[in-house]
Amino acid sequence: MSKALTDFVTHHQLTPPRIVKRTHNSLNGVVEAPNAYIEGDHEMMLDAQRNPPGLRRRSARISS
Repeated sequence: MSKALTDFVTHHQLTPPRIVKRTHNSLNGVVEAPNAYIEGDHEMMLDAQRNPPGLRRRSARISS
C-alpha cells in the first residue's frame, strides 16, 4: 500500500504547479483578449478619422 501511495504522489507531484500555471495563463488570456480587441478598435477608429471614405486628400503644394 505504501508503495502505491508513494508512486501516486511521485507521479502527481508536478500536477498542482501545472494547474496553477495553466490557470494563470488562462486568466491572463481573459484579460489580454479584450484589451487587444479594444486596442484594435481604437486603431481602426484613428485610421478612419485620418482617411475618411469619400474624401480626397489634397496634396500639399509648396509655394516658391
